[in-house]
Amino acid sequence: MHNYTIGSVVYVQSWLIKHYGIISGINELGELVVISNSKTMGCVTEEPLKNFSMGRQTVVAGYPGNCCSSYAIERARSQLGKKYDLFSDNCEHFVRWVYHLKPESPQLQFFSLLAGAFVISYLVARA
Repeated sequence: MHNYTIGSVVYVQSWLIKHYGIISGINELGELVVISNSKTMGCVTEEPLKNFSMGRQTVVAGYPGNCCSSYAIERARSQLGKKYDLFSDNCEHFVRWVYHLKPESPQLQFFSLLAGAFVISYLVARA
C-alpha cells in the first residue's frame, strides 16, 4: 500500500506521459482526493484519487519544494477552475507553481526537443 500524505505530489503514467497532481485531503466518503490541472476535465480540479488515476498505478513523487503542505494545498485550491493549457498551464506547470518552483514542464520540453530533432533530421535527409 502507498504511504500518501497530504501535500505529496503523485503521478500516473499513460504511455510516455505522466499526469501529476497533489494529494489534498480526504473527502466525505473517506476517499483520498487529488488536485491537478487536468486535460480531461479542462481545468484545475479536485477529485478522488481513483478518478485521477483512472485505474492506473499511482506513484508518490514526494515534495518538490520547501513550503509546508497546508500552504501548498491552499495555493492549489486557489486555482480551482483555472483553464488547462498544454503549453503554459498543464499539470506539471501547476504542481511546480504550487510549490513556488519555476512553472515549467520538463515533459513538454523533452517532447518539443524530440519533435525539433525529428524535423531537422527530416530536412537534412531531404537536402
